[in-house]
Amino acid sequence: MTLPTFTLRQMVEAGVHFGHHARRWNPQMAPFIYGKKDNIHIIDLQKTYPMLYNALNAVRDVAANGGKVLFVATKRQAQDIVKESAGRCGQYYVNYRWLGGMLTNWKTVYKSISRLNKLNEMEANNAYEGYTKKEVMNLKKEREKLAITLDGIKDMGGQPDMLFVIDTPKESLAIKEAKKLGIPVVGIIDTNANPNEVEFPVPGNDDAIRAIQFYCDLVSDAVLDYCLSLDPDVHVACESFSTTDFLLVGGEIGKFKFYGFFAWLLWMGVHLISILGVRNKFFVFMDWVWSYFTYDRSNRMILQSFKSRGMKDLEKLHQETHWGDLKEREGEGENPNSNSESVGLKEPEAKKDSEETPEVKK
Repeated sequence: MTLPTFTLRQMVEAGVHFGHHARRWNPQMAPFIYGKKDNIHIIDLQKTYPMLYNALNAVRDVAANGGKVLFVATKRQAQDIVKESAGRCGQYYVNYRWLGGMLTNWKTVYKSISRLNKLNEMEANNAYEGYTKKEVMNLKKEREKLAITLDGIKDMGGQPDMLFVIDTPKESLAIKEAKKLGIPVVGIIDTNANPNEVEFPVPGNDDAIRAIQFYCDLVSDAVLDYCLSLDPDVHVACESFSTTDFLLVGGEIGKFKFYGFFAWLLWMGVHLISILGVRNKFFVFMDWVWSYFTYDRSNRMILQSFKSRGMKDLEKLHQETHWGDLKEREGEGENPNSNSESVGLKEPEAKKDSEETPEVKK
């Protein structure tokens, strides 16, 4: 299997080429800046493309060796995207705040994770007997506070093998800890960042939501690419991403992961439940069955537009009001376009005899 493909057009549509204001630039980024427009630096995507490909190749190698990839992005617009993308590929994330010593002082962090797991178990079993209302309220607040910062790494079980960071200046503490431990970092660097701080720099916009979604989907695809490379002909449950058209492999319930035919059945059952109407469920089911046996991995979607009765009546009234006179002429056998005065157009005047081309005498 090959790495997830992407084009320069997709990068432009995602806004990867937009940098920061010219006065906020870092001189180390000069080789990756194409120019400047309205005091906004434009990033050279022809240099970003191969660097992004090399970074995805490194992510894939880590996943192929059974390594763990940690997604790090604490800015507001990236929090939900990072959480979703890490969950898709079964990896880990930090999307609220990077705690000092999260990597270098893992033993202390692990104690906090154990405390969070204990509080989660108490919440699930409602085991608050013997506690006062105030103590229960304090325990719930403690659980919520720990969950915000540690929920994405509670199942990591140790230090990650690679970091994927968005906005390297903001996540400088995480990069310093990773560098101290020798953990490679894939970083999205904007025009205000230093590309020498990470092992795999990727020049690009780190603020736009579409650009962040583009990066995260590609990294998730690179992790999932290893699963498909084990057996390219295996039938697996698939779900395409919106920006990269890659496929999500297998199914997962809790700590259990499923692949192959059973994963396909699991995936199909979960998605059929969310579809409204027996007729729609039947047609989607038949389409998926056909795709399974024909190795077709295209998007499994039914696209059909429906108009309410009120919308149809409104459109009919609009047509009768604005185009009624034309319809009457059509009914009488006249062509509305033949009468130039009805549509406000004038036919060109006939040329005068004097302006006609003279006949050529033999």
